[in-house]
Amino acid sequence: ETGVDGTIPTEIGLLSNLESLSLDGRFLDGTLPSEIGRLSNLVELHVSGSGIRGEIPSEFGNLSKLEKVTLSTSLMSGTIPSTLGQLENLEILDLNFFILFGTVPKELGNLQHLTDLYVKSNRLAAIPEEVCALVNDGDLLTFRVDCGLSCNCCNYCLSA
Repeated sequence: ETGVDGTIPTEIGLLSNLESLSLDGRFLDGTLPSEIGRLSNLVELHVSGSGIRGEIPSEFGNLSKLEKVTLSTSLMSGTIPSTLGQLENLEILDLNFFILFGTVPKELGNLQHLTDLYVKSNRLAAIPEEVCALVNDGDLLTFRVDCGLSCNCCNYCLSA
C-alpha cells in the first residue's frame, strides 16, 4: 500500500533506480508526467483504474528495460505513441478501456518479446500488417481488440 493519491510529481523522474511502479486503483489526478521517461531501470509500470488523463507520453519509448505496462481503465486519450515500438523488452502492453483513436502504430511490430497486447474498448480504426506479423509468427499470443475493429490477425475480440 503506497498511500499515494493526487498527482504524480514530475520529480518521479529522479528515481533512477526504480524498477517497479504500481499505482493501480489510486485516486490519481492529472497526467502521466513525461519525466517517467527518465526511469531508465523501470521494468514494470502499473497505473490501471486511476483518474489519470491526457496522452501516453512519447518519452515512454526511452524505457528500454520496460517489460510490463498496464494503463487500462483510465481517462487517458489520444493516440498510441509510435515510440512504444522502441521498447525491445516489452512483453505485456495493456491499454484496454481508454479513449484511444487512430491505428495501432506499425512500430509495435518491432516488439519481438511482446506476448500480450490488449487494446479493447477504444476507438481504434485498424491494425497494421507489421503487428499482425507478430501474431502470424507465433510471438504475440494474446491480442484482444473490439470485434468491430478491422483486424485480420486478432485472436480474441470482445463485444462492447
